[in-house]
Amino acid sequence: MDLIPAQPPREVLEELDVAQGVLESLERLNVRFHLDLDLDRRPCVHASDVGSGDAWKVDPSALLDLLAGDDAALDLTRSGPRGSCTS
Repeated sequence: MDLIPAQPPREVLEELDVAQGVLESLERLNVRFHLDLDLDRRPCVHASDVGSGDAWKVDPSALLDLLAGDDAALDLTRSGPRGSCTS
């Protein structure tokens, strides 16, 4: 029988704190994310800059890197392909 701990491991809580900090920073920068599925039912992530109106696709792994605290991941996604999940 597997036992479920009463609380997540400390490392998980620390990573969640990092992700929350990243999301708060992006919120201050007016960057928003939208998650969807493409026609093949694969995850598709869109980002948009509310202030400028720019929008771009984000590789799901780049989003995970960003949430893990990799600031460069957002710059890399801005140079990626723009468009809908179907592209």
